[in-house]
Amino acid sequence: MNTYENAVIELLSQEENFRLALEIAEHIEAVKASLHVAFWTRCHDALHRRLKASKWRESWRGLMDPPDKLPRDHHGVSLVPLDVTSDNLRVVYCLTHETLSKFYFYHRFRLNDADRLPDLQLEELDEMRDALRLDGFKVTKSSVGWKGIQTYPDPKPFLFDLASRHGETAENAVEVFMDHFTRFVDQAEKVNACLRSMKSKA
Repeated sequence: MNTYENAVIELLSQEENFRLALEIAEHIEAVKASLHVAFWTRCHDALHRRLKASKWRESWRGLMDPPDKLPRDHHGVSLVPLDVTSDNLRVVYCLTHETLSKFYFYHRFRLNDADRLPDLQLEELDEMRDALRLDGFKVTKSSVGWKGIQTYPDPKPFLFDLASRHGETAENAVEVFMDHFTRFVDQAEKVNACLRSMKSKA
């Protein structure tokens, strides 16, 4: 335990502070969840605004995961193609987060059924992954490609950002998100067209 942690414990252990510390502890998880929901709602609103002003407004739509899932890893907002039925395999584009050794805030292209990605042999998909690699995306077994927007040492600095400037953080993230979408959407649509063709022949 470092000097700062000892000082915090000493401060909160004092009789005049302890009752307030207990009250805060009782509600802190709800506060964190509320910050996440406010942030992702702002992202969704910014995404909807940008998509509505783009030429892809008739072919893609923006979605936000249910509020109770937003604080969890791999949840956030996404862009999905409109010209498919719910059971079609397709490439979607997501803005999300994950906590490993650090807290990663990132965007990724993925299949709606990630388990099928390793076995999928498709030239258009390979071409898209090659292009994503050249742009700095990581290609994995579960993602067509993912790329970090910002990395934090742990979730706390991200929460501080949400508390102090969640609007600015959301707008900046969606700007990066949409910039990459415009660069790779044509390839994503080619892959999705091939996936539809494969299903119709099956």
